[in-house]
Amino acid sequence: QALMDACQKREAGGCEKLGAYYLARENWENSFVIGEALCKRESLIGCTYAGTALLAQKKGKEGISYLNKACDKFEPFACRSLGRFFKSENGNLSHLYFRRACHYGLEDICRDLSKKKELFTKMGEGFLKRLKEDCGDSTTSLCQDRLKEVESCPGP
Repeated sequence: QALMDACQKREAGGCEKLGAYYLARENWENSFVIGEALCKRESLIGCTYAGTALLAQKKGKEGISYLNKACDKFEPFACRSLGRFFKSENGNLSHLYFRRACHYGLEDICRDLSKKKELFTKMGEGFLKRLKEDCGDSTTSLCQDRLKEVESCPGP
């Protein structure tokens, strides 16, 4: 009840905790509602909650959209969810998402990535290196330009 009260007062932290509570309880409808509202307010964890709830409801395309939005802005749990989603159907894509989750700070995923996979061309490796250098601060215009380049890429 305290989390609901905090969320109704538009306290982002309370809403995030409420979304996590609903997600843990597998209350997909409420998790989606909270997640979508947070995502609209640019809370990346909210996008992750919404995407995860949609995937659990077998709404893959919509769920992937929310998760990609968060993962592309460095939210590691969204990348992990995408890695898990693609694990059975596209091992290379799954591995890429798990690598991103590791790179963005999920240590447990890093331990699971023991086997080395070369998935990028030299040009791709160069682009990722420039992206990492330019996006030390994701709010800079140089970083935003790099992210626009990524957005123009064809889907996986």
